[in-house]
Amino acid sequence: MGIKTIYCLIIYQLCHKQLATIAKKQEKKWFKHLFTAEFWQEQNHWLAFLTFLLLLTVSVYLVMHDLEKYNPEKAKAYYDDPHEAEFKTMDAADISYITSLINVGSTSIPTTSSALKNAEDSTDIVQDEAQFAGIRFKNNPNCRAVKDYIIYQLPYVYPEDTVKVFALLDQQPNSLAVNFIQTARFRVKSYFWLAGPHTYVEIIFWTIFGVITSILFYIAMAIAKGTGFKPSETPGHLAKIVYSPFISLIIIFSYNYLSNPDSFIDVSASKGTLIISFLLGFYSSRAMKLLDKLKDLILPYGDDSKSVAVPTMQTDPELMIAQATPSAVTVDVSVNDPSHQDAEELNAHISQTQVSLVPDLGGDPIPLEKTGEDELDGTFSAPAIPQGNYTLTANLVTADGGNYAATQPVQVINGENTYNITLTKTEVSG
Repeated sequence: MGIKTIYCLIIYQLCHKQLATIAKKQEKKWFKHLFTAEFWQEQNHWLAFLTFLLLLTVSVYLVMHDLEKYNPEKAKAYYDDPHEAEFKTMDAADISYITSLINVGSTSIPTTSSALKNAEDSTDIVQDEAQFAGIRFKNNPNCRAVKDYIIYQLPYVYPEDTVKVFALLDQQPNSLAVNFIQTARFRVKSYFWLAGPHTYVEIIFWTIFGVITSILFYIAMAIAKGTGFKPSETPGHLAKIVYSPFISLIIIFSYNYLSNPDSFIDVSASKGTLIISFLLGFYSSRAMKLLDKLKDLILPYGDDSKSVAVPTMQTDPELMIAQATPSAVTVDVSVNDPSHQDAEELNAHISQTQVSLVPDLGGDPIPLEKTGEDELDGTFSAPAIPQGNYTLTANLVTADGGNYAATQPVQVINGENTYNITLTKTEVSG
Protein backbone atom coordinates (compact mmCIF):
# COMPACT_ATOMS: atom_id res chain seq x y z
CA MET A 1 0.00 0.00 0.00
CA GLY A 2 1.43 3.34 -1.05
CA ILE A 3 1.98 6.39 1.16
CA LYS A 4 -0.60 8.36 -0.80
CA THR A 5 -3.21 5.66 -0.21
CA ILE A 6 -2.49 5.54 3.52
CA TYR A 7 -2.62 9.32 3.67
CA CYS A 8 -6.02 9.36 1.88
CA LEU A 9 -7.42 6.73 4.25
CA ILE A 10 -6.32 8.74 7.28
CA ILE A 11 -7.90 11.92 5.85
CA TYR A 12 -11.08 10.00 5.04
CA GLN A 13 -11.34 8.57 8.56
CA LEU A 14 -10.79 11.98 10.17
CA CYS A 15 -13.34 13.70 7.90
CA HIS A 16 -15.88 10.89 8.30
CA LYS A 17 -15.58 11.01 12.09
CA GLN A 18 -15.88 14.82 12.08
CA LEU A 19 -18.95 14.78 9.80
CA ALA A 20 -20.59 12.05 11.88
CA THR A 21 -20.05 14.12 15.03
CA ILE A 22 -21.55 17.22 13.39
CA ALA A 23 -24.53 15.23 12.09
CA LYS A 24 -25.12 13.73 15.52
CA LYS A 25 -25.05 17.17 17.14
CA GLN A 26 -27.44 18.54 14.53
CA GLU A 27 -29.74 15.57 15.10
CA LYS A 28 -29.77 16.17 18.86
CA LYS A 29 -30.38 19.88 18.31
CA TRP A 30 -33.28 19.20 15.94
CA PHE A 31 -34.72 16.58 18.31
CA LYS A 32 -34.67 19.08 21.18
CA HIS A 33 -36.22 21.73 18.96
CA LEU A 34 -39.01 19.29 18.16
CA PHE A 35 -40.32 19.61 21.74
CA THR A 36 -40.36 23.39 21.81
CA ALA A 37 -43.42 25.61 21.31
CA GLU A 38 -41.61 27.56 18.59
CA PHE A 39 -41.31 24.45 16.44
CA TRP A 40 -45.06 23.76 16.44
CA GLN A 41 -45.94 27.41 15.96
CA GLU A 42 -44.27 27.42 12.56
CA GLN A 43 -46.83 27.22 9.78
CA ASN A 44 -45.19 24.51 7.68
CA HIS A 45 -44.44 22.30 10.67
CA TRP A 46 -48.04 22.48 11.91
CA LEU A 47 -49.50 21.77 8.47
CA ALA A 48 -47.15 18.81 8.05
CA PHE A 49 -48.11 17.45 11.47
CA LEU A 50 -51.86 17.74 10.77
CA THR A 51 -51.45 16.09 7.39
CA PHE A 52 -49.44 13.25 8.95
CA LEU A 53 -52.03 12.89 11.74
CA LEU A 54 -54.88 12.65 9.22
CA LEU A 55 -53.04 10.06 7.13
CA LEU A 56 -52.15 8.09 10.28
CA THR A 57 -55.79 8.09 11.44
CA VAL A 58 -56.98 6.96 8.02
CA SER A 59 -54.35 4.19 7.97
CA VAL A 60 -55.42 2.93 11.41
CA TYR A 61 -59.03 3.02 10.26
CA LEU A 62 -58.26 0.98 7.12
CA VAL A 63 -56.21 -1.56 9.06
CA MET A 64 -59.02 -2.05 11.58
CA HIS A 65 -61.46 -2.50 8.67
CA ASP A 66 -59.27 -5.15 7.05
CA LEU A 67 -60.34 -5.55 3.44
CA GLU A 68 -59.03 -9.13 3.26
CA LYS A 69 -61.92 -10.27 5.43
CA TYR A 70 -64.30 -9.49 2.58
CA ASN A 71 -63.39 -12.42 0.39
CA PRO A 72 -66.59 -14.20 -0.76
CA GLU A 73 -64.63 -17.43 -1.22
CA LYS A 74 -64.10 -17.65 2.54
CA ALA A 75 -67.75 -18.06 3.44
CA LYS A 76 -67.29 -18.78 7.14
CA ALA A 77 -64.63 -16.15 7.76
CA TYR A 78 -66.78 -13.68 5.88
CA TYR A 79 -69.31 -13.60 8.70
CA ASP A 80 -66.97 -14.16 11.65
CA ASP A 81 -67.10 -10.57 12.96
CA PRO A 82 -70.73 -9.59 13.75
CA HIS A 83 -69.77 -5.91 14.19
CA GLU A 84 -68.88 -5.44 10.53
CA ALA A 85 -72.53 -5.04 9.65
CA GLU A 86 -75.41 -2.64 9.24
CA PHE A 87 -79.16 -3.01 9.58
CA LYS A 88 -81.43 -2.83 6.54
CA THR A 89 -85.18 -3.01 6.02
CA MET A 90 -87.16 -3.93 2.93
CA ASP A 91 -88.02 -0.88 0.84
CA ALA A 92 -91.48 0.04 -0.49
CA ALA A 93 -91.02 -1.78 -3.83
CA ASP A 94 -89.93 -4.99 -2.06
CA ILE A 95 -92.86 -4.81 0.37
CA SER A 96 -95.27 -4.33 -2.52
CA TYR A 97 -94.01 -7.48 -4.26
CA ILE A 98 -93.95 -9.50 -1.02
CA THR A 99 -97.54 -8.42 -0.32
CA SER A 100 -98.57 -9.70 -3.74
CA LEU A 101 -96.88 -13.06 -3.10
CA ILE A 102 -98.58 -13.45 0.28
CA ASN A 103 -101.99 -12.45 -1.08
CA VAL A 104 -101.77 -14.91 -3.98
CA GLY A 105 -100.81 -17.68 -1.57
CA SER A 106 -103.61 -16.74 0.81
CA THR A 107 -106.26 -17.42 -1.85
CA SER A 108 -105.70 -21.16 -1.48
CA ILE A 109 -106.13 -21.04 2.32
CA PRO A 110 -109.70 -21.81 3.50
CA THR A 111 -111.55 -18.62 4.47
CA THR A 112 -114.17 -18.15 7.18
CA SER A 113 -116.99 -18.14 4.63
CA SER A 114 -115.94 -21.51 3.17
CA ALA A 115 -115.58 -22.86 6.66
CA LEU A 116 -119.13 -21.76 7.48
CA LYS A 117 -120.49 -23.46 4.36
CA ASN A 118 -118.81 -26.75 5.24
CA ALA A 119 -119.81 -26.62 8.91
CA GLU A 120 -122.71 -28.93 9.95
CA ASP A 121 -123.55 -27.38 13.33
CA SER A 122 -122.61 -24.45 15.58
CA THR A 123 -119.85 -26.47 17.27
CA ASP A 124 -118.14 -27.03 13.91
CA ILE A 125 -118.49 -23.30 13.11
CA VAL A 126 -116.69 -22.33 16.29
CA GLN A 127 -113.94 -24.88 15.67
CA ASP A 128 -113.48 -23.78 12.03
CA GLU A 129 -113.30 -20.10 13.03
CA ALA A 130 -110.68 -20.93 15.68
CA GLN A 131 -108.72 -22.98 13.16
CA PHE A 132 -108.84 -20.12 10.59
CA ALA A 133 -107.72 -17.58 13.17
CA GLY A 134 -104.76 -19.81 14.05
CA ILE A 135 -103.40 -20.11 10.48
CA ARG A 136 -99.71 -19.28 10.50
CA PHE A 137 -97.61 -17.85 7.73
CA LYS A 138 -95.73 -21.15 7.37
CA ASN A 139 -98.96 -22.61 5.95
CA ASN A 140 -99.01 -20.06 3.14
CA PRO A 141 -98.04 -21.83 -0.12
CA ASN A 142 -95.76 -18.90 -1.07
CA CYS A 143 -93.93 -18.92 2.26
CA ARG A 144 -90.70 -20.28 0.71
CA ALA A 145 -90.92 -17.86 -2.21
CA VAL A 146 -91.13 -14.88 0.15
CA LYS A 147 -88.05 -16.03 2.09
CA ASP A 148 -86.06 -16.67 -1.09
CA TYR A 149 -86.93 -13.20 -2.35
CA ILE A 150 -85.73 -11.57 0.90
CA ILE A 151 -82.40 -13.43 0.69
CA TYR A 152 -82.07 -12.47 -2.98
CA GLN A 153 -82.60 -8.78 -2.18
CA LEU A 154 -80.17 -8.98 0.76
CA PRO A 155 -77.37 -11.23 -0.58
CA TYR A 156 -75.01 -10.49 2.32
CA VAL A 157 -77.48 -10.99 5.14
CA TYR A 158 -76.14 -12.94 8.13
CA PRO A 159 -77.33 -16.60 7.88
CA GLU A 160 -77.92 -16.94 11.62
CA ASP A 161 -80.08 -13.83 11.55
CA THR A 162 -82.29 -15.12 8.74
CA VAL A 163 -82.75 -18.37 10.66
CA LYS A 164 -84.04 -16.47 13.71
CA VAL A 165 -86.14 -13.97 11.75
CA PHE A 166 -87.69 -16.63 9.52
CA ALA A 167 -88.53 -18.82 12.54
CA LEU A 168 -90.44 -15.90 14.05
CA LEU A 169 -92.06 -15.15 10.68
CA ASP A 170 -93.36 -18.72 10.40
CA GLN A 171 -95.23 -18.32 13.69
CA GLN A 172 -96.89 -15.03 12.71
CA PRO A 173 -100.55 -15.06 11.67
CA ASN A 174 -100.73 -15.08 7.89
CA SER A 175 -102.66 -11.80 7.94
CA LEU A 176 -99.83 -10.05 9.86
CA ALA A 177 -96.89 -11.44 7.86
CA VAL A 178 -96.54 -8.30 5.73
CA ASN A 179 -96.42 -6.04 8.79
CA PHE A 180 -93.78 -8.25 10.39
CA ILE A 181 -91.54 -8.19 7.31
CA GLN A 182 -92.04 -4.43 6.92
CA THR A 183 -90.77 -3.71 10.45
CA ALA A 184 -88.07 -6.39 10.61
CA ARG A 185 -84.42 -5.26 10.59
CA PHE A 186 -82.01 -7.55 8.75
CA ARG A 187 -78.34 -7.45 9.67
CA VAL A 188 -76.18 -7.50 6.51
CA LYS A 189 -72.43 -7.57 6.00
CA SER A 190 -70.91 -4.12 5.63
CA TYR A 191 -67.49 -2.50 5.44
CA PHE A 192 -68.58 -0.10 8.19
CA TRP A 193 -69.27 -0.88 11.84
CA LEU A 194 -72.93 0.08 12.16
CA ALA A 195 -74.19 -2.68 14.45
CA GLY A 196 -73.45 -3.11 18.14
CA PRO A 197 -71.01 -1.21 20.40
CA HIS A 198 -68.45 -0.81 17.60
CA THR A 199 -70.78 1.85 16.17
CA TYR A 200 -69.36 4.30 18.72
CA VAL A 201 -65.82 3.67 17.45
CA GLU A 202 -67.03 4.36 13.90
CA ILE A 203 -68.58 7.68 15.03
CA ILE A 204 -65.35 8.70 16.77
CA PHE A 205 -63.24 7.95 13.69
CA TRP A 206 -65.45 9.95 11.33
CA THR A 207 -65.61 12.86 13.76
CA ILE A 208 -61.79 12.99 13.93
CA PHE A 209 -61.66 12.90 10.12
CA GLY A 210 -63.96 15.93 10.07
CA VAL A 211 -62.02 17.87 12.73
CA ILE A 212 -58.59 17.48 11.13
CA THR A 213 -59.99 18.21 7.66
CA SER A 214 -61.64 21.41 8.93
CA ILE A 215 -58.44 22.63 10.62
CA LEU A 216 -56.45 22.07 7.43
CA PHE A 217 -59.18 23.82 5.44
CA TYR A 218 -59.34 26.86 7.72
CA ILE A 219 -55.54 27.25 7.83
CA ALA A 220 -55.44 27.09 4.02
CA MET A 221 -58.19 29.72 3.84
CA ALA A 222 -56.33 31.98 6.29
CA ILE A 223 -53.19 31.75 4.17
CA ALA A 224 -55.17 32.39 0.96
CA LYS A 225 -56.92 35.44 2.45
CA GLY A 226 -53.59 36.87 3.59
CA THR A 227 -54.38 36.81 7.30
CA GLY A 228 -51.69 34.18 7.78
CA PHE A 229 -51.27 31.35 10.27
CA LYS A 230 -51.97 32.16 13.91
CA PRO A 231 -49.58 30.21 16.16
CA SER A 232 -51.72 30.97 19.22
CA GLU A 233 -54.49 28.75 17.80
CA THR A 234 -52.48 25.50 17.84
CA PRO A 235 -53.53 24.54 21.41
CA GLY A 236 -57.14 25.14 20.42
CA HIS A 237 -56.72 22.86 17.40
CA LEU A 238 -55.39 20.04 19.58
CA ALA A 239 -58.18 20.53 22.11
CA LYS A 240 -60.76 20.42 19.32
CA ILE A 241 -59.40 17.08 18.08
CA VAL A 242 -59.79 15.65 21.58
CA TYR A 243 -63.20 16.97 22.62
CA SER A 244 -65.07 16.83 19.27
CA PRO A 245 -65.66 13.01 19.29
CA PHE A 246 -67.34 13.27 22.69
CA ILE A 247 -69.56 16.11 21.45
CA SER A 248 -70.61 14.01 18.45
CA LEU A 249 -71.49 11.05 20.67
CA ILE A 250 -73.49 13.22 23.08
CA ILE A 251 -75.42 14.95 20.27
CA ILE A 252 -76.24 11.64 18.57
CA PHE A 253 -77.24 10.11 21.92
CA SER A 254 -79.42 13.15 22.63
CA TYR A 255 -81.12 12.90 19.24
CA ASN A 256 -81.90 9.21 19.80
CA TYR A 257 -83.15 9.95 23.30
CA LEU A 258 -85.41 12.83 22.23
CA SER A 259 -86.79 10.90 19.24
CA ASN A 260 -87.29 7.64 21.15
CA PRO A 261 -86.70 7.78 24.94
CA ASP A 262 -87.36 4.04 25.30
CA SER A 263 -84.25 3.14 23.26
CA PHE A 264 -81.73 5.48 24.85
CA ILE A 265 -78.92 2.92 24.79
CA ASP A 266 -79.53 1.77 21.22
CA VAL A 267 -78.01 4.01 18.54
CA SER A 268 -79.80 3.44 15.27
CA ALA A 269 -76.79 3.79 12.97
CA SER A 270 -76.58 3.98 9.20
CA LYS A 271 -74.29 5.55 6.63
CA GLY A 272 -76.16 8.78 7.35
CA THR A 273 -74.80 8.62 10.89
CA LEU A 274 -71.26 8.70 9.50
CA ILE A 275 -72.10 11.78 7.42
CA ILE A 276 -73.50 13.53 10.50
CA SER A 277 -70.41 12.53 12.53
CA PHE A 278 -68.08 14.01 9.90
CA LEU A 279 -70.08 17.25 9.77
CA LEU A 280 -70.16 17.51 13.57
CA GLY A 281 -66.38 17.26 13.52
CA PHE A 282 -65.92 19.67 10.61
CA TYR A 283 -68.19 22.26 12.22
CA SER A 284 -67.21 21.50 15.82
CA SER A 285 -67.80 25.10 16.97
CA ARG A 286 -71.38 24.94 15.75
CA ALA A 287 -71.73 21.54 17.38
CA MET A 288 -70.78 23.17 20.68
CA LYS A 289 -73.53 25.76 20.17
CA LEU A 290 -76.00 22.96 19.37
CA LEU A 291 -74.96 21.15 22.55
CA ASP A 292 -75.58 24.36 24.50
CA LYS A 293 -79.11 24.52 23.09
CA LEU A 294 -79.72 20.87 23.97
CA LYS A 295 -78.89 21.88 27.53
CA ASP A 296 -82.05 24.02 27.62
CA LEU A 297 -84.15 21.04 26.46
CA ILE A 298 -82.69 18.40 28.77
CA LEU A 299 -81.73 20.63 31.73
CA PRO A 300 -84.13 23.60 31.60
CA TYR A 301 -83.65 24.58 35.24
CA GLY A 302 -81.64 27.54 36.49
CA ASP A 303 -82.06 29.71 33.37
CA ASP A 304 -82.49 33.20 34.79
CA SER A 305 -83.17 34.75 31.40
CA LYS A 306 -86.47 32.85 31.19
CA SER A 307 -87.79 34.12 34.51
CA VAL A 308 -86.49 37.67 34.82
CA ALA A 309 -88.98 40.28 33.65
CA VAL A 310 -87.86 43.03 31.28
CA PRO A 311 -87.27 46.25 33.26
CA THR A 312 -89.70 49.09 32.51
CA MET A 313 -87.24 51.93 33.24
CA GLN A 314 -89.78 53.88 35.27
CA THR A 315 -87.05 55.69 37.24
CA ASP A 316 -84.05 57.68 36.07
CA PRO A 317 -82.58 55.58 33.19
CA GLU A 318 -79.02 56.84 33.65
CA LEU A 319 -79.10 55.95 37.33
CA MET A 320 -80.46 52.46 36.60
CA ILE A 321 -77.75 51.77 34.01
CA ALA A 322 -75.05 52.96 36.39
CA GLN A 323 -76.30 50.73 39.22
CA ALA A 324 -77.11 47.64 37.13
CA THR A 325 -74.80 44.63 37.07
CA PRO A 326 -73.12 44.20 33.63
CA SER A 327 -74.29 41.16 31.66
CA ALA A 328 -72.77 39.07 28.88
CA VAL A 329 -74.03 39.60 25.34
CA THR A 330 -73.73 37.16 22.44
CA VAL A 331 -74.67 37.95 18.84
CA ASP A 332 -74.99 35.40 16.02
CA VAL A 333 -74.33 37.11 12.68
CA SER A 334 -75.44 35.72 9.32
CA VAL A 335 -75.32 37.09 5.77
CA ASN A 336 -78.17 36.93 3.29
CA ASP A 337 -77.51 37.89 -0.34
CA PRO A 338 -79.51 35.87 -2.92
CA SER A 339 -77.72 37.72 -5.74
CA HIS A 340 -74.30 36.43 -4.69
CA GLN A 341 -73.06 33.55 -6.85
CA ASP A 342 -71.26 31.65 -4.10
CA ALA A 343 -72.93 31.75 -0.69
CA GLU A 344 -70.13 29.67 0.83
CA GLU A 345 -67.49 32.17 -0.30
CA LEU A 346 -69.60 35.04 1.05
CA ASN A 347 -69.98 33.34 4.43
CA ALA A 348 -66.19 32.91 4.61
CA HIS A 349 -65.89 36.67 5.26
CA ILE A 350 -68.26 36.66 8.23
CA SER A 351 -65.46 36.75 10.81
CA GLN A 352 -64.50 40.22 9.51
CA THR A 353 -67.84 41.73 10.54
CA GLN A 354 -67.70 44.79 12.80
CA VAL A 355 -70.30 44.36 15.55
CA SER A 356 -71.04 46.96 18.23
CA LEU A 357 -73.70 48.14 20.68
CA VAL A 358 -74.59 51.86 20.59
CA PRO A 359 -76.22 53.11 23.86
CA ASP A 360 -79.54 54.85 23.24
CA LEU A 361 -78.69 57.39 25.98
CA GLY A 362 -75.49 58.37 24.20
CA GLY A 363 -71.90 57.37 24.59
CA ASP A 364 -69.22 55.49 22.67
CA PRO A 365 -70.16 52.29 20.81
CA ILE A 366 -69.17 49.10 22.62
CA PRO A 367 -67.43 46.62 20.24
CA LEU A 368 -68.08 42.88 20.36
CA GLU A 369 -65.24 40.43 19.71
CA LYS A 370 -65.26 37.37 17.45
CA THR A 371 -65.28 34.12 19.48
CA GLY A 372 -63.94 30.67 18.54
CA GLU A 373 -61.48 29.58 15.87
CA ASP A 374 -64.15 28.64 13.32
CA GLU A 375 -63.82 31.25 10.55
CA LEU A 376 -67.31 30.40 9.26
CA ASP A 377 -68.93 30.86 12.66
CA GLY A 378 -70.29 34.39 13.06
CA THR A 379 -70.47 34.49 16.84
CA PHE A 380 -69.48 37.75 18.56
CA SER A 381 -69.66 38.46 22.27
CA ALA A 382 -68.83 40.89 25.05
CA PRO A 383 -68.45 39.72 28.68
CA ALA A 384 -69.81 42.78 30.52
CA ILE A 385 -72.37 45.17 29.01
CA PRO A 386 -74.33 47.54 31.32
CA GLN A 387 -78.04 46.81 31.33
CA GLY A 388 -80.18 49.13 29.24
CA ASN A 389 -81.39 49.91 25.72
CA TYR A 390 -78.99 49.74 22.77
CA THR A 391 -78.90 49.71 18.99
CA LEU A 392 -77.10 46.63 17.70
CA THR A 393 -75.12 47.42 14.55
CA ALA A 394 -73.18 45.09 12.26
CA ASN A 395 -71.19 46.02 9.16
CA LEU A 396 -69.19 43.89 6.72
CA VAL A 397 -67.10 44.91 3.72
CA THR A 398 -65.98 41.93 1.62
CA ALA A 399 -62.87 41.65 -0.54
CA ASP A 400 -64.94 41.88 -3.74
CA GLY A 401 -66.34 45.27 -2.72
CA GLY A 402 -69.63 44.11 -1.25
CA ASN A 403 -71.13 46.11 1.62
CA TYR A 404 -73.48 44.49 4.12
CA ALA A 405 -75.10 46.02 7.19
CA ALA A 406 -77.91 45.58 9.70
CA THR A 407 -79.23 47.31 12.81
CA GLN A 408 -81.81 46.38 15.39
CA PRO A 409 -82.85 47.66 18.83
CA VAL A 410 -82.00 45.40 21.77
CA GLN A 411 -82.32 45.55 25.52
CA VAL A 412 -79.62 44.08 27.72
CA ILE A 413 -81.10 42.57 30.87
CA ASN A 414 -79.84 40.55 33.80
CA GLY A 415 -78.95 37.03 32.64
CA GLU A 416 -78.10 35.63 29.22
CA ASN A 417 -78.53 37.98 26.26
CA THR A 418 -78.36 36.26 22.87
CA TYR A 419 -79.41 37.98 19.67
CA ASN A 420 -79.48 37.05 15.99
CA ILE A 421 -78.85 39.60 13.25
CA THR A 422 -78.83 39.08 9.47
CA LEU A 423 -76.74 41.31 7.22
CA THR A 424 -78.16 42.40 3.89
CA LYS A 425 -76.48 44.14 0.97
CA THR A 426 -76.48 47.93 1.04
CA GLU A 427 -75.92 50.41 -1.74
CA VAL A 428 -72.90 52.68 -1.36
CA SER A 429 -73.73 56.29 -2.22
CA GLY A 430 -71.29 58.41 -4.23
